[in-house]
Amino acid sequence: MTANTSLPVDTATMYATTALVLDEKAELPTADELNNLTLLYRGHLMLLIPEVEKAGLGLREDDTARRRVHAGVAEARTRLNLEAGPTLPAQVAHAQRLARSVVRLLGHLENPGRAPDRPNRPSSEEDLVSEPTQTALGMTVTDLNQTV
Repeated sequence: MTANTSLPVDTATMYATTALVLDEKAELPTADELNNLTLLYRGHLMLLIPEVEKAGLGLREDDTARRRVHAGVAEARTRLNLEAGPTLPAQVAHAQRLARSVVRLLGHLENPGRAPDRPNRPSSEEDLVSEPTQTALGMTVTDLNQTV
């Protein structure tokens, strides 16, 4: 008898928690709430990475979708190794990046072989927006980018 080492992934909860920093109507969390959310997103990523890798193994080696899965996992791992800067805007930006990686990996997990949907993303640029667009936390993206 072999034990199943996979942990259940609660996608609805993960999406709901990422909305706390990605939704444009979200309120600015307190510093403690932001710290807790950052830890939560890190935990989500730690659960998602092996599951997404496993799902990617079912794709052909020469498949573009498999390369996207590997790129999404590599990006998530990189973000797990980064630390937020000392300022609140830098910490918000860090939490948002982690949350976007959670959303991306959820998309890979739910739709293996297809590019994941990228909600809350106005363009294909990863973390920079050229115009001062209002973020979910009442700051402009330009302000956040300048502080990171």
